Amino acid sequence: KDYKTLIEAVNILVNTRKITNFLIRVVGAPVYKSDFGYLNEVKTLIEWYKIGDYFQFLGGRSYRDMPAIYQSADILVNLCPTGGKDKAVLEAMATGVVPIVANISFKDDLGSYFDQLIFKHGNSVDLSEKILATKDNYNTGLKKYIREQIVQKHNLGKLVGKIVNFYQDEKIN
Repeated sequence: KDYKTLIEAVNILVNTRKITNFLIRVVGAPVYKSDFGYLNEVKTLIEWYKIGDYFQFLGGRSYRDMPAIYQSADILVNLCPTGGKDKAVLEAMATGVVPIVANISFKDDLGSYFDQLIFKHGNSVDLSEKILATKDNYNTGLKKYIREQIVQKHNLGKLVGKIVNFYQDEKIN
């Protein structure tokens, strides 16, 4: 998940930039034995930087709880590198939450805000700058734009059309 990058970005915001009016809420719980060790490493790094007041670990949550969690957020930071589109980003965008992502496959969804909302994977300085810029330029127009992208590009009708086209193309080939 690359939480180290997020932790280091928070350290920059708090201890260098002196930004203190935010809270990072981490949703999810360890699954595998190695995940518990990683969680301990993450918490140790947070303690080492003395930024524990800026993190809240919510643990696992059911899918039905997620809309309310998303709606209570202003920004979603997604640390996953380039690859397929993470559904957590799409879910957050559907509720109007502004995503900051490392995954360039969201370029079309972010449109003219792409440069503002994508950071270089593993680069905590870049991430801290994107968080700060988004926080400083946060407005309802951006939220509305993000939501509209999901409605226009990822609605159920389009998904069904893509599925039908896929199977029709398979029959032709």
